[in-house]
Amino acid sequence: MQSCSKCGLEKELTSFYKNKKNKNGLSKKCKGCDDVRLKLWNKNNPEKKRVYNKIAAKIYRDKHKHKATWKYNKRIRDIKRIFGISDEELKNLTEKQNNRCAICNKVFIKTPHIDHIMRYNKVIVRGLLCSNCNTAIGLLEENYVLILNAAKYVQEHES
Repeated sequence: MQSCSKCGLEKELTSFYKNKKNKNGLSKKCKGCDDVRLKLWNKNNPEKKRVYNKIAAKIYRDKHKHKATWKYNKRIRDIKRIFGISDEELKNLTEKQNNRCAICNKVFIKTPHIDHIMRYNKVIVRGLLCSNCNTAIGLLEENYVLILNAAKYVQEHES
């Protein structure tokens, strides 16, 4: 238990923010009193707050630069685990398709979707698709009769 220097109430230690400068490692003011103080300061000093946030954001970005690499590496690990293909195989497939969707032939703007099927508990990669084509195939339940009917329908109703 510790008493707040602002409101004077005796509170649990979890009711105080950490502060390495103090002997016990906790702030002298409780979280409630400190939050009120901070809100008032932010309201009275909008320009200083904006500058502080800008500096803090830059420090955070510099400190966490590695996360972009980490995200990419996680995607590569996930692709290997789920689809059984390496980063090199994925690059080769992308080059083989000229960085284009296997259906609509549009250049990939975003990360391509890996089109695959499951056969006898084994994943077979068919190719790379854009988001729209991947969604279309999924909505047509990968049923070639439905896909042919859709193509026929569109062809019959061309203007």
